[in-house]
Amino acid sequence: MSLLRLKQQILRLLKWSQKYTKTDMVYLAHGSFWMILRQVATSLIAFGMAIAFANLLPKETYGAYKYVLSTAILLAITTMSGINTSLTRSVAKGYEGSMMQALYSRVRWGVLGSLLALGIVLYYDIQGSTMLSMAFLIVMVFLPFKSSFSVYQSFWQGKQRFDFFSKLGIFQALLATIPLFIALFLTDDLFLIILVYFCAQTFASALLFFFTLHRRSNDEQDPEAISFGKHLSLSGMLFAIANNCTDIILWHLLGPVPVAVYAFATRPPQELRRVFTEAFPIALPKFAQRSKEEIQRTLLKKIAKLYLAIVPCVIGYILVAPFIFQLFFPAYLEAVRYSQIFSLTILFAPLSLFGIVFQALGRTREMYVISILSPILLIAALLIFVPLYGLMGAVIALLAEIAIQSIVVITLFKRM
Repeated sequence: MSLLRLKQQILRLLKWSQKYTKTDMVYLAHGSFWMILRQVATSLIAFGMAIAFANLLPKETYGAYKYVLSTAILLAITTMSGINTSLTRSVAKGYEGSMMQALYSRVRWGVLGSLLALGIVLYYDIQGSTMLSMAFLIVMVFLPFKSSFSVYQSFWQGKQRFDFFSKLGIFQALLATIPLFIALFLTDDLFLIILVYFCAQTFASALLFFFTLHRRSNDEQDPEAISFGKHLSLSGMLFAIANNCTDIILWHLLGPVPVAVYAFATRPPQELRRVFTEAFPIALPKFAQRSKEEIQRTLLKKIAKLYLAIVPCVIGYILVAPFIFQLFFPAYLEAVRYSQIFSLTILFAPLSLFGIVFQALGRTREMYVISILSPILLIAALLIFVPLYGLMGAVIALLAEIAIQSIVVITLFKRM
């Protein structure tokens, strides 16, 4: 059978299946293939880095590394990451000139994060912690730029060119990871590792931004791109704080080693969860073109079908987790039971589609409700359960937050 004939038969099969799935299966298969390929490739790269960190870096140093990065992500909230999602929406409507506008806006707001980082530098300098002071000095310098250049990804998503989005994402992951991998073999100095990380990440992202910039077909700007992006950023600010404060709370209450253990406990389930959710953003341009009533009528049934794949994966991970840690992360065997329990969060992955619907339809009220209520509950749960139960308290708090968020999201979806 020729390759062309096979392709035609697959195309006919996908079109035939549309009457049962009530979904554009040709669009989904094309987009999902590239998105899942990207996630699998980047997960393998991340897995390789995790093995290197587990076997080449002391737990105390890795815990400090995670603490600095989590704090940096927290400070990067000021760069208005919601502008990326807004840019996807704008490009999908034909406004490709908003890309440069998005970068300028994110960098400008990122300077505020650098000023906050300067405050942390001075704090640790006064405390006599030269290692952390120097590490946050690097954060201060790179913060406005590292995340901001990622707007190029939103351009390809908005164009529905998921092949470019995925290939460039894999290339960026490799370009940013190789220098860090080499650094781990040469040193365990926190300052040098943090410096290599931020230099490599910023260079890779900037390179692909300018590559993408020259591939715009027009210079038209969406007048709503930045304002809507700010709404998205503000609505997600508390969630971003809650999502990244776990390492910080663990650092201050339990110390660097628990931070390292928690990182290895949660990383495999998070990567497995992303295998399912990575393809979800391809739905944003489609949702933006459909009515609220049509989405409400069909989405719940589609989500229910996703559990046919998700439930076996969760059960499988719980069974094989001890063998994975024993083989690849022998220094972190105490993380196994936390990882098994944390894998239950994967069951809530399909519900993130509701958030994409709210973004696509510009439902700012719903986004604000979700992003304010759930993070407050998570932070409160962490502060209550971590002192009482240590790492297990952090896992319990996260599961409770995701469950509550899911109930709220479903309710808002039905009532919108």
